[in-house]
Formats: sequence, structure tokens, C-alpha cells
Amino acid sequence: MKEGFKMIYKKISYLLNLFDLSFKNVLRRKVRTFLTSSSVMIGTVLIVVMVSLGLGVNKWLVDEISTQTDLKLVTVFPPQTAIMSLFSVLGASDKSENKEKTNWKSVILSKETVEEFKKIPGVFSVTPVMQITVDAAYLEGSNVPISRLFTESIDFEQNPYYVKNVVAGDPFALNKRQDGVVVTTFFAGKAGVLEEDYNSLIGKKVTLVIPTKVAPTGFFAATVESKTIDVFIVGVIDVGLRSEDLFLNTERAISILSEAANLSKEEFLNNVGYYSVLIKTYSEKDTERIANTIEELGFKTVTAKDYINMVNRIFSTVQVALSAFGIVALVVASIGIANTMVMSIYERTKEIGIMKAIGASRWTIRLLFLIESGVLGVFGGFTGVLLGYVLDRIGDFVAFKVLENSGIVIEKLFYYPPWLALSCIVFSFFVGVIAGIYPANRASLLDPVVAIKYE
Repeated sequence: MKEGFKMIYKKISYLLNLFDLSFKNVLRRKVRTFLTSSSVMIGTVLIVVMVSLGLGVNKWLVDEISTQTDLKLVTVFPPQTAIMSLFSVLGASDKSENKEKTNWKSVILSKETVEEFKKIPGVFSVTPVMQITVDAAYLEGSNVPISRLFTESIDFEQNPYYVKNVVAGDPFALNKRQDGVVVTTFFAGKAGVLEEDYNSLIGKKVTLVIPTKVAPTGFFAATVESKTIDVFIVGVIDVGLRSEDLFLNTERAISILSEAANLSKEEFLNNVGYYSVLIKTYSEKDTERIANTIEELGFKTVTAKDYINMVNRIFSTVQVALSAFGIVALVVASIGIANTMVMSIYERTKEIGIMKAIGASRWTIRLLFLIESGVLGVFGGFTGVLLGYVLDRIGDFVAFKVLENSGIVIEKLFYYPPWLALSCIVFSFFVGVIAGIYPANRASLLDPVVAIKYE
């Protein structure tokens, strides 16, 4: 047992002596060490800043989605809805194992379908949503049109998370007023209304220009005929990351769309159906099961988890691309380390010869040079991590000030987890060690007799 401990003690002492000697050799020429490790530092800074930026934006988006989206919510679309094409491309749809092609023309979110959804175990509530194309809107007191507005109808009482951030008025009054409208801060911004004047919007008339006949010309359909309707603002809300401009009363929205299609309300709902349906579950655990059940019926679903997975998938790719710049810089830095270590061999040839003459093995010489090159990498990695942290904090301050003026509050745009700093230092060490393999082998193969005579 004692012999075993003695052996371990000797090996540890051996390694500590090599590390001590390596540090002394590296610090012997401080300017060269600084210049060589600076290239590693630049690469490390690039990796730290780029990756922390990607992580920060990713974390902010995921937090915003988690905060602004009900995690118990399943949004159902007919398969022909345009938004589902985007989610299909990003791999966020087709949850069910049933991949048989469905005749989408027969899959409609009708009134009868909504009633069927209510019977699914675990469903708490089902809210139909309509979407209306609004070519332009005129705010009372202004002749300037506000164009291309994203307009929906929704029951705020069934989905209160939509109105978490009420800015002015009473959005819940929309359920009782068919001539009411809830506007968002996006709409207010387009109308040129300042934040301090949001309360003045309550009660104002908004004239909406709604197309009733369109011609499919070009990428966008051109309006051939349109009608105007007057609605009155009952509330102003901040929808965060969502992009809605206006919210109409659901019954009013159905009336507008059915009239434009020359159908009765019943005919419209049975033949065209709702734009989407919001299904609230009793528990977050039920969302995936219910989403899969609905997908098997031929519909498409989106949950908060889908949005989060999509964001994570996109930013994983972005982070790899951003990290590539730093990795390229570190590869270039490794060439500098190799060059420095080769120069060190020429300067210390006699010293290497003496070490071999007094008993140093080839492995000892090789290990000594590998540790020295690794130390150069660690110096660069450590300083790069510190400088990257400082730049991240400066970036946070600048981003906060700039984005605050745009109404976006991000306290930390750069997310700097401990594992990032540690992995950068470890990676820098291995970059140095790999760069030192050739010089270390070359030094270990020197003939001690020739080396001692070298001048």
C-alpha cells in the first residue's frame, strides 16, 4: 500500500515539476508569449461573444414565448393554412404517427368540428378564431391610411393571456360590443400615436377597408371590390412578440366574412370554417396527447413547445455558424503556437541536450514541450474569456439603451453561462497541445551529443 502511494506521489511530483518548469520557460520571453497567446485570445473572444449572443437571443425568445404563450394551449389549423407550411419546413408539425395523406378540402374547422374537440378528454375550453384581411384603416381625425393590418377575432375571456398587458381601456368589453375593436401597440405605432396618448384612443372610431372581391394577380391578390365598416376602440393592449394589429368581435367577424362570400353564417361555417381554433387543456401534460389526437383527424396543431423547439433548432444552427469564425481564428493561432515552439527548440537546443545527458527521457522532453504549448493556449483562452465577458457586459448596456427606445426591453442580450468560459479555456488548451505535437516530437528526437555542442 505504501509503495503504491509513493508511486502516485512521485508521478504527481513529476508532473508538477514539469508544469513549474513549463511556466518558467513560457514566462522567460514575455513579449513573445503575449503575442503568441494574443492570437488565441482573439479566437476565444470571437467564440465567447458570438456564442453568448446566440444563447442570449435564444434564451430571451424562449422566455418570451413561455411568458406570452399559454403552455396549456393547442392551436389548431386546417392543413391548407399558410402558417402550417412554415412549421412543416421547420419540422414543427406532423406530430402524429398517422402520415396518410388527407384530402384537406374535406378537413374544415366547422362548428360541428369545434363541438367534437370539446369531447376530447382533457380539453378545458375551445375558442374559434377568425382572421380578416384589412386593406387599410383610418383612425378618426386622420386621413392617412394605415395599410396591411393583421386582424383577428378572439374571445379574451376564454384566453386572458392575450390581454396580460392592458395599456388602456377594457379589452373584455369586446365580447359585448359587435361594433368594438381592440387595437394593439403595433397599430398605435403605425397610427403615429405616442405611448403617453394611448388613453386618448379609447372611444375613437376606426374605419376599416375590407376586400369583398379579389383577383389573384402576382404574389398578392389585388382587391377588386371592398366595403368599409366603422368600429370603435374599447381597449389597447401590448401583444409582445405576436404581430396582431386589431381584434374584432367574433360574431362581427363571421358576419363580415359570410357577407363577403354571399353565404349565410351557417353556410360559411360549414363550408369555409374558422381560421383556427384555440384549445385550452386542463394540464400541460395533456397538450401533446391532445395535439396528437387532433393531428390524427387530419388537422395541424402548434403548441408552445413547437415554438420553443423551432427557436432552439434555428439558433443551434446559428450558433454553430457564429462559432466557426472563432474556430478559424484558433486554427490560425495554432500555427503561431507551433512556430513559437519550433523557434524555442533552436534557442534551447543546448538546454535540451543537457537535460537528456542528465537522464531526461524522450517522453519527458516531449511532455515538457506539449505542456508549454498548452500553457500558451490557456493564457490566450483565459484572457479571451475575460475580455469576452467585458465585451458582453458592454454589449448588454449598449443593446439595452438602443432597444429601449424601440420599446423592446432586454436586460441581457448576451447570456454567458459558466460552461462556456470553462469549455473555451479547455478548448484553447487542446488547441495549444495539438499545435505543439510536431515541435515536441522534434525536440524529443534531438541527439544529446549534437545538442550540447550546438551554438
